[in-house]
Amino acid sequence: MTPGWIGRRLLAAALAVGALAGVAGCSPDDQVETRQSSETLPSEQRAGSRAAPFKVSPVPDGLTVSAVVDGDAEPRFSDDSFGGTKPSMVIVPDDWTGLDDHRWIVIMSIDGSGNEGGFYQELPAYTRSNENEGRLVIDGHPAVKWPSQAIEGEPKRRTAAFVAINTSTGESGDLQGGTQRGLLITGTVEDLDLLETVAQAAGDDAGRTPTLRKAPNGWQVLGTLSASQASNTDEGAIEYQPEGRNVVLLGDPAGREVWVTAFEGNATTPILKAIETMWHPYDLGTFGDTHEFSIDGADAALIACCDGDGPAAIATAWFSLDGSPFSVHGPASLVGTPDLASRFASSIVLTTANEWAATKRPPRTTTTNQGTGNPTTSLLAPATVVGG
Repeated sequence: MTPGWIGRRLLAAALAVGALAGVAGCSPDDQVETRQSSETLPSEQRAGSRAAPFKVSPVPDGLTVSAVVDGDAEPRFSDDSFGGTKPSMVIVPDDWTGLDDHRWIVIMSIDGSGNEGGFYQELPAYTRSNENEGRLVIDGHPAVKWPSQAIEGEPKRRTAAFVAINTSTGESGDLQGGTQRGLLITGTVEDLDLLETVAQAAGDDAGRTPTLRKAPNGWQVLGTLSASQASNTDEGAIEYQPEGRNVVLLGDPAGREVWVTAFEGNATTPILKAIETMWHPYDLGTFGDTHEFSIDGADAALIACCDGDGPAAIATAWFSLDGSPFSVHGPASLVGTPDLASRFASSIVLTTANEWAATKRPPRTTTTNQGTGNPTTSLLAPATVVGG
């Protein structure tokens, strides 16, 4: 595979989203249990639509289906202990070639109301001296801009340049005023004027998903992650949230889980999820261990590995099948290479909404997240085996 192949294909897919939205299709209940071309996708699977119904068949060797359930996690926009959900928009240059091309700008919706350090705690410069910050006003709101800086003792790494706006207070307020909601505009670029241009045109909607009145010349919007699509992350850690439709598989006697999830979005969503995981605005020199790989029948596939070390390491793979985004999340020993991730992706079969609804949902229990120590939802009660 040539470098950036997936990025170019997904960029083309993003530009085609508007065309897909107008394609006529059958109802969800008429959907067949085979992969369909994007031209004939039912309405609930078109670009920007909700999660696709599916089953895992055959179940990869060594695993059993433990649960089949709809996720209902609520976005946690601001939390001092566990980070927060940050809906985002990614813009890229017109000649962008994919994940290996680190030229991107990310607009994040941020909220400091649940932090001890307030709004400032959401900023890449929170723990650094403020001697380089510049105060300004954007669209009637207080804002701050910060140039990229070298990290002492590590010449190849730099902190991110950024512009942040507190949209919850007026010009006469300060960055910690109001309800401490706002926008963080950051990227691999070191051109503060470019970031400020983006900030001047940025906003967010009622669901906190960033908006952009106009992209700068030579740039275009790759896509957005809404609150239900964005991970609940703490400084870039891979932290899974059980949104969408989930098939939970047990992988070994220790009860380690692999989650196969369909979530809302389109063929571009997997690369947005990969950028979300790769892009650590606190550290420009770290982009994570992320790989592009191919799956027969998939539009694109990306994998990020790993969060944690040794047996506790966690990996996540994102890919799209017929325009519908999926993820596989679990122990790196089961998910953390292209060959391992492909086992799960190749076993996904699209079904009907009625068939999904008829599948038994087991009760929920709370356990400890593998590798992070944080509480997470676990589904270990017996369930109807689908695709077994």
